Amino acid sequence: CCRAIRDLDVRDRFARISAPVQLIAGSEDPSTPPDRLLELHRAILHSKIAILQGAAHILNYERPQEVTELISSFVSRHSLPATGGAVR
Repeated sequence: CCRAIRDLDVRDRFARISAPVQLIAGSEDPSTPPDRLLELHRAILHSKIAILQGAAHILNYERPQEVTELISSFVSRHSLPATGGAVR
């Protein structure tokens, strides 16, 4: 599975993403380096980027509070108002 993910190239599809996207990476991540994240950010129209200095690959473990705040803020800005229906 890791090889399949590594070898999958969908960069030509990034410009078609219309939903808001929050990108988060560590400045020291060898698997998803900041340059790769910047490439995504430039290609996805409504993306926001956060690079956590001194962090590596497992951000929710290394920097749980910062990651939680980034995700919570993003979700609260982009969630639909509650209507009493099912959450998807």
